Amino acid sequence: MVKLLTLLLVALWWTFATGLPTAVEGIAQDAPPKIDVVYDSGKDKTTVSLAPVQISGPNGKYHSLHMAPSFTYPVRVPRTPEIIDFELRTVVKGRLKIDLYVLFIVDGEKFFLSSNRWGVKKGHLGRGWMGEHLVFRMPYETFLKITRASSFEINLDSISFPVGAEQLQALREWAMQIKRVPTSMRINGGRSRCTTSVESTRSGANESIVIAEKRQYRRLTGIVRDVNEEVVSDVLVEVFDHPEHLLMSYPESEEMKKVQRRIAACVVGADGRFYFKNIRAGKYEVRFSKDGGWKYTHVHVVVAPGNRKATRRGLVISMQAGT
Repeated sequence: MVKLLTLLLVALWWTFATGLPTAVEGIAQDAPPKIDVVYDSGKDKTTVSLAPVQISGPNGKYHSLHMAPSFTYPVRVPRTPEIIDFELRTVVKGRLKIDLYVLFIVDGEKFFLSSNRWGVKKGHLGRGWMGEHLVFRMPYETFLKITRASSFEINLDSISFPVGAEQLQALREWAMQIKRVPTSMRINGGRSRCTTSVESTRSGANESIVIAEKRQYRRLTGIVRDVNEEVVSDVLVEVFDHPEHLLMSYPESEEMKKVQRRIAACVVGADGRFYFKNIRAGKYEVRFSKDGGWKYTHVHVVVAPGNRKATRRGLVISMQAGT
């Protein structure tokens, strides 16, 4: 009986020991990566996050390692991020180190980033196991290098965690999600190629042109032309609240700019048209920018859908090339 029990215990130990890898080149993913886009109406913010992706199983003193990047932007209009919150989740045997040296190695290039850390007890794994969360403030340019890399590795002190091809692909798919989310818009019975955009105001000439529209408008729609009445395509159109700075002088105007929020954005297609739905009554700055030396155009406009005297016509914006 004792021998039988001993053999059973040995068999269980062998099954457990051989079933856990000790060196991992990347974990196979059973399902496609889950990408969540959540809008918080209370904070008026949208968060795009990648559900935790396992990078490694047991490796040294670590039981596992997962990554979970996320990006938060104001309101619901996507934009190019400056910073990615790149989270690592580990489970480690023993106490958490006060000074954990984490290194990101992208195609041989080394990156060291600061992080916020906190621990969580993992008693269900046995005595002495601790979970650790590390959130790194990763520049977007660094994240793009990772998505384009042929090799990506994370070092926790002297322990190396190579990131597998499937895990890298999950990051690439998530990057595409935050890059651009297109939506089609119907204008005057036709279909415009206007799409929402993650871009910020485009580079152009230093000079800005400010236009204060005296008429009120039923809706925020229009067309972009040049001084020769030719349609201008590929113009980034942005809608901001608090347009008061346009009517103020420097330096007061600079302070007022800081309170602005971008509430909508659109890149016009070949027809040069834009149309923003569900813009509430109020005063707005509509900003027009285009790469290649075009001057910035800023329009102070009042939207008043319920005002019978407000015009149903759309804005006709005349952009000028820089000198």
